[in-house]
Amino acid sequence: MSGTDKKAADTKTEVKTEVKPALDLSFITSGAVTLAPELAAESAPVRSRSDHQRAMDDVVDKLHKVWSTSDDKPTDWTKLVAAKCVATYFIEPEKVTELKKLITRAVGYHEGTRARFGTSFKATAELIRKYNLPEAYLGREVVSFAILDKRPRATSGGKTAKDIIK
Repeated sequence: MSGTDKKAADTKTEVKTEVKPALDLSFITSGAVTLAPELAAESAPVRSRSDHQRAMDDVVDKLHKVWSTSDDKPTDWTKLVAAKCVATYFIEPEKVTELKKLITRAVGYHEGTRARFGTSFKATAELIRKYNLPEAYLGREVVSFAILDKRPRATSGGKTAKDIIK
């Protein structure tokens, strides 16, 4: 290797080894404090949940109640549909991400639940004709989901988070 090639190789090595320092872990483990209730009230989120989010919170709550009061608490998609535990929306394709975000936030708000999404697809003319759906649904994305209890983790010995905390 010539002297010029060696200098170029050394420069490349120097560039690769320049790494920005990561966040100090001691900050994470010792930096958090539990606030007094009076102080915690000061740090409450400023914005309340939007009307759309509160409406989805209600839908998630109702779906979970239907699921939790069903005899066998189904997890199989066909049985979930038969037990009327599945909500379906026909939504414009560009709004699907926003809808799923509302659902996910509502699930996080409703403790101990999880969403189970069906496979999304486009509404076709045949589907609309077969199920006598409004023509406005043509070309929209069909998004279906059910709300179930969270699954116990394998590492928890089959116990739920509530059982472990007790």
